[in-house]
Order: sequence, then structure tokens, then C-alpha cells
Amino acid sequence: MMKKKLMKLTKKRTKRAFTLIEIMVCISLLSLIGGLFAYKAKDLFSVYNFRSDKRKLINALELARHLSVSYQADVETVITKEKLGYDLVISTDEPGLEDHNMLFKKISFTHIDKIAYLSDKKKEDPIKILFSSSGWLFPVGTLQIRSKGEEVVNIDLGINITSSS
Repeated sequence: MMKKKLMKLTKKRTKRAFTLIEIMVCISLLSLIGGLFAYKAKDLFSVYNFRSDKRKLINALELARHLSVSYQADVETVITKEKLGYDLVISTDEPGLEDHNMLFKKISFTHIDKIAYLSDKKKEDPIKILFSSSGWLFPVGTLQIRSKGEEVVNIDLGINITSSS
């Protein structure tokens, strides 16, 4: 009698949990989907980083232009090629502006693969752009920036700024 009772207890099905095989299949499917997403996300992140560097470069050039007009000083930007990308330094020889928090600081662009100056004359590294105190920009032309993914953007430097004296 006792043996029959034990048999009934062992044959009774309990609530079944996941088996090891089912868990392994779920993990492998999730890792496969995650790997595909990571492959596509890499391209998305590189495009985002390039566009972020492009916006940072445009903002730095606009800052130099605003500094030249507001302080009535000649402001020079120098773009140089470095190992990990490009660096831009905003500087002036105007006395009294040495302590400005944005002058003489290096701004790095690590996701821009190439910056070229497009004009009639070939410009070599470093690229120098002078924003005059009267609001003019020298030399007038176009900066072409290229990403590692071959996205090309042209930045027009022919902006005429008029300031009231």
C-alpha cells in the first residue's frame, strides 16, 4: 500500500519550469539579435558622431566671428591635422583678451576624417581663417569636411558680417 502511494506522488506532474535547452536557445537567439543590432548601431553612432563634430566646427567658427565683431579684434582660427583627427585653436593678438575662456583652447574633432579648403589656390595644413574686426572673413571660400564613412559636407565661409560702429 505504501509503495502505491509513493508511486502516485512521483508520477504526479508538478508545474514545469524551463529546461536548460530552452534557456540556451533563448540566450542564443537574444545574442544573435543583439549582434545584428550592434552591427547596425555602429554605423548609426559614427554618423551621429560625425554630425556632432560638424556642428561643433561650425559653432567654433561662428564663435570666432562673434568674438571678432564684439571685441573689435582680429581673431584667427587655425585648423591642424593631428593623429586622431583635427584640432582647432581660436586666438588673437589683441591685448586684454588673453584671459577669455574660449581663446587659445584646443577644440578636437576626432570623427572628421579630412578637412580641405576649396578655393582657387591650394591650401595646405594648417588651415588659417582670419575674422577681421570689421566683420570680414579672410580667405573667403569653402571648407569641405569628410567623414570616415565618406559623407561629405561643405561649409561656406563667405559670410559677410556687418557691425555698427
